Amino acid sequence: MSLTKEESRLKPEEVVHEIQQLIASGEVRPGDKLLPQRDLAKRLNVSRGSLREAVKLMVGMGLLDVTPRGTYVRQARFEDLMKPLLLVMSQDAQDVYMLLEARKIVESEAARLAAIRADGKDLHRLQGLIVRLRGELDAGEFTGESDSLFHSQIVNASKNTVLVSLMSVIVALMESEYEGVRQKMMSDTSEAFYAQHVKIYESLKAQDPNAAANHVREHLNFTMEEFLHHLSR
Repeated sequence: MSLTKEESRLKPEEVVHEIQQLIASGEVRPGDKLLPQRDLAKRLNVSRGSLREAVKLMVGMGLLDVTPRGTYVRQARFEDLMKPLLLVMSQDAQDVYMLLEARKIVESEAARLAAIRADGKDLHRLQGLIVRLRGELDAGEFTGESDSLFHSQIVNASKNTVLVSLMSVIVALMESEYEGVRQKMMSDTSEAFYAQHVKIYESLKAQDPNAAANHVREHLNFTMEEFLHHLSR
């Protein structure tokens, strides 16, 4: 089959879409080996150069694996599908604020589920992180790690893998811009910050879904207000 002038100029991103269509239709499934590039280029009616670049992009996205035996379709994970966002988000303050809004929605509902589903191990980990956070604040050695682990543990305790994946992507996207501001925020609000964490833990321990969701929402509303306040300085 000869390439048409228009089709031979397809951009690699457009070729990625063509391959994704093959996967979405079930014509090619996770674990399947793709046709050799010469044959696949003819099948898609695209240039081999564009196909090679498209394959590279899909490897970077975690959707394909290239091995000495050929190119295989990976079982895509939620995190892999969200990776392109890491390239698109500019990491400015507006992006981080929107991510905090998204995090509030995800984490408050995760806390609601965690109040129902958390087991003894989950509560023990959360209690340990509360103790660790108190120690860091008293010593003036807050790093943010105990805070991040506390919030991640809440979502883990929801036992919902989609929420866990969403949370990990949101945190990864906001990390670079937010971390520096969070350190400054803690110097002014450490006691309020700590008290909010204790309230969240106590509501989870009491197995009170509404209180858990409300306390997380209140905490993140407070965080968002402080974030804007420190940016305006």
